[in-house]
Amino acid sequence: MLAQILQELTSLRKEVLLLRVENAELKEENTQLKIELSKLIVKKNSNNSSLPPSQDIARKNKSLREPSGKPAGGQLGHEGTTLLYSETPTEIEDLIPDYCNRCGKSLASEVGIFTERRQVFDIPSIPISCKEYRQFSKECPCCKAKQLAHFPKGVTNYVQYGENIQAMAVYNWQYQYIPFKRLQQWFKDLFGLSISKGTLENMIRKVAGRMEPSYKQIQQQIEIANCVGSDETGIAVNGAKSWIWVWQNRVLTFLACSSSRGSKTIETLFPKGFLNAVLVSDRWKAQLATDAAWHQLCLAHLLRDINYIIEVEVNCTVATRLKAVLQKSIQHKTEFIESSIDNEICKSIEKELDVLLNEEIDTRKYTHTKTLQKSILKYRNYVFKFLYHKDVPFENNASERSIRMIKVKQKVSGCFKSLQDAYCIIKSVVDTAIKNGSHPFDTIKLAVANAAG
Repeated sequence: MLAQILQELTSLRKEVLLLRVENAELKEENTQLKIELSKLIVKKNSNNSSLPPSQDIARKNKSLREPSGKPAGGQLGHEGTTLLYSETPTEIEDLIPDYCNRCGKSLASEVGIFTERRQVFDIPSIPISCKEYRQFSKECPCCKAKQLAHFPKGVTNYVQYGENIQAMAVYNWQYQYIPFKRLQQWFKDLFGLSISKGTLENMIRKVAGRMEPSYKQIQQQIEIANCVGSDETGIAVNGAKSWIWVWQNRVLTFLACSSSRGSKTIETLFPKGFLNAVLVSDRWKAQLATDAAWHQLCLAHLLRDINYIIEVEVNCTVATRLKAVLQKSIQHKTEFIESSIDNEICKSIEKELDVLLNEEIDTRKYTHTKTLQKSILKYRNYVFKFLYHKDVPFENNASERSIRMIKVKQKVSGCFKSLQDAYCIIKSVVDTAIKNGSHPFDTIKLAVANAAG
């Protein structure tokens, strides 16, 4: 009996040793598989998703554009720009030799021969001017009435800043994104002016108030436009999350600040929707739920999402073929600004997309591809609307450009403590003016002049 127990014990010890060896091998294999899996995991970034570049862990710019085959740099026939001679220089200084460097003889009686000219462009020191208006009164010799002379338009205080200083303050704050503290330093260093933050804020509010009628007019014109692009970006207002929205097209820009990213903002600002417009946006639900004549998805967003899927699910070709179809449609748009529904190329593109959207996909193996397929299928009619309308772009880049500089302002200034509505008003009017050929500083100065009256 004892011998049998010893034999079983020996057998169990051998089995335990074998299991320990096998367990160690499995642990090693598991470690190796984790390492390989970590290499295969594709991180989302600005190139393969809608994440902004600021959230990239290791930034590496990668454009969605394909190689054109053209050499790098300026292309043949490109007109460059250079600093040219002025035919009306402000000051001329003649440089004439007085004596001979070799023998020392005076050359005062010799005639100088012009050989070369050189010009230096510079900004002179800018002194601050102070214009004093002195009011006089006179008594009428006939009726003895006392008559006071009138101060010029805009001269309302005993001491005040002029139009150019006010325009510079608003321009640098709104267009050049200089925060108040640095703006105060700028005026101090360049002009010796000590302007308080409160005074700068009053200048901005004054200009925004003068621009408000134009701002409302832009809003009305956007509402009846034929094509509108829209986007939104998050900002902080006194530490609270808010959003700046943009609606824009080729000639108009309208921005508004709201505490909501949902449909409530759209319903408040545009209660009738955009009944004449094709609304271009990404797949944000609030935008797609907006009443509009039609919708157009941003293909740039779609292509970035497709890039991510191609990298993650390498064995599924649906995403690769979908990317080719979208690129084919974009190429057709560049060659033909507007096509009819009977265009053979358009018919071919539409058919190719339908085939891909109806293709069977293994959900367990290719989750991302299936999700994208279902999303595009849901908004199928919003994919190629740009092919049939000349003013409708295939992407929403113009909207993104309209709000991109808001992120720059946020990085420089941190957040809005106030004046977020004034910023939206001024930027809307200035951006609209730029689109129509006006200079931003001139636009602001005109508002300052009108406000002064």
